[in-house]
Amino acid sequence: MLKDNSFDADKFTIIKAYDVMLEKQANSIAKELHDEIGQTLTALKYKLSLLILQNNTNQIFTANAEDLLVLTDLCMQNVYGLIDKLQSVNIEFGLVKALERLCQVISQKCLLICRFTSQCDSGIPDKPGNRIIYGVLEEILWQIAKNISSTSKTIAVNIRQTAESPVVIEICTDSALSELSLSAQEWDFAGKYLKVLGGYLDISAEKQQNFKMIMVIPLAGFVQQFS
Repeated sequence: MLKDNSFDADKFTIIKAYDVMLEKQANSIAKELHDEIGQTLTALKYKLSLLILQNNTNQIFTANAEDLLVLTDLCMQNVYGLIDKLQSVNIEFGLVKALERLCQVISQKCLLICRFTSQCDSGIPDKPGNRIIYGVLEEILWQIAKNISSTSKTIAVNIRQTAESPVVIEICTDSALSELSLSAQEWDFAGKYLKVLGGYLDISAEKQQNFKMIMVIPLAGFVQQFS
């Protein structure tokens, strides 16, 4: 039985069930987007391309059709970008691997550097685990990527844990953010959830200063979650 900073068993059961529900819901939405909207857009793109080839002597028609083709391509990129985000909720191979993959996706999609590093002595943070913690981090990272206001555009993400010390997740930017549109309610949820695990969230994001967030989770919290 865990003493100070331990979780309540009932709360953990509810959180774990919510985790599973979120993943199933995200995968279901991703599948529908791919099978319905994605395939419809692919068919539309094919038909537009065919119409352009069949009417290449009609310059006005061809110009309008090419504009529609560009818009269709843009729509397809947005849809498949959403699918990537939804599928990244699946952290079957652990929080460390999931964060590393997320940083790669953000670097590619947002044309910036999202650098991921990990210093973990034990395998505990890398066991199959907590989707809510990942969900909070994912939302924060996408918000940062959209609002970072520097030409260098660098985000550093680090997860570390040694011996029996807490798991520490740190996110920093090389410049100030134009805004960070997570609501007070969302920050409050993240803070309360970490408190259930015996941890805490510390954020420094004042105007004209680099953004810095530290999330600390006691090792006991990870042991309890992954047992």
